[in-house]
Amino acid sequence: MRALSVACLLLTALFLCSRAFAQGHDPAAAEALFSAGREAFEKGDYATACPKFEESHRLDPGAGALVNLAACREKLGQLASAWESWRQALRWLAPNDERRPSVEQRAEAIQKRVPWLEIELEPGAPSGTKVERDGIELGSASLGTSLPVDPGSHVIVVTSPGHEPKRFSLTLAEADRKTLRVSPGRTMEGGAPTPTPPPPGSPEARAHFDEPARPRILPWVIAGVGAAGVVVGAVTGGLALGKKAEVRDRCTEVADGFECDQEGLDAAHAGKTFATISTIGFVAGAVALGVGAWLILSDTRSPSPSALRTGGQSTLVGVAPLEKGALLGVRRVF
Repeated sequence: MRALSVACLLLTALFLCSRAFAQGHDPAAAEALFSAGREAFEKGDYATACPKFEESHRLDPGAGALVNLAACREKLGQLASAWESWRQALRWLAPNDERRPSVEQRAEAIQKRVPWLEIELEPGAPSGTKVERDGIELGSASLGTSLPVDPGSHVIVVTSPGHEPKRFSLTLAEADRKTLRVSPGRTMEGGAPTPTPPPPGSPEARAHFDEPARPRILPWVIAGVGAAGVVVGAVTGGLALGKKAEVRDRCTEVADGFECDQEGLDAAHAGKTFATISTIGFVAGAVALGVGAWLILSDTRSPSPSALRTGGQSTLVGVAPLEKGALLGVRRVF
């Protein structure tokens, strides 16, 4: 009974293996891909030929596809990959195969051209640190061991828990042998990179503490408008005083007011208008001039109390709005 059980298990295993082999085995497709690869190779289209040789070998493993794949990768400058393909082809070739001596020569010749790179991880790296070379993760056994690589530029990225990713790059020529020591990046706080403080006295450091600067033109514009308002008030105030004097010359005081001729009446109306404009000009100008002066002084960041008092008083010196009632109560004389 035990022997029968063992036999059944063996038959089942053989059946599953043969089925799996049959699922990945397609000689017809492999032959078509091999022919397409040879055609592309002869045209110099190695980028197209190499994948076809690789797929042909996957569907129907054999030395022929590997030999052509090795030669194709060598044309593309992928020396490490080509060397491995030559070595694989040797495993498939029988000792008495007439192609074997040529393949051995090609494998030995290309091995001398392959660059080798050893990547060392600095001691003390946190647990879980990963090292990738050109997107391929290198296990702990690969670190500290010289490995074949293709000539050209290579990028090594080190990632570690609690640290920023750190990137290294180097270029290797044919037959180069180099060692690269790598380490994790800077420590992160709370899952974010630790910011580097700007140098003391630098523009960045001053910008971090200084208040944002207000526009410097607007305060002067406001102050200019205020000064213009004061000037208008002073000018119209002077005109109002002139009209008041004219009213006195053209009008006669009576019991219930003044009796004026036409010119006196016109002067009275004009005087009231000038007096109103003068009052508005002085008030609005004083307010605008005060606001503008405050903005200008505060913009300097270091105003002195005396400067503030001077700025506040200078806008009101000599301001004496006319009395509105000075020209009221006149009547026309017919």
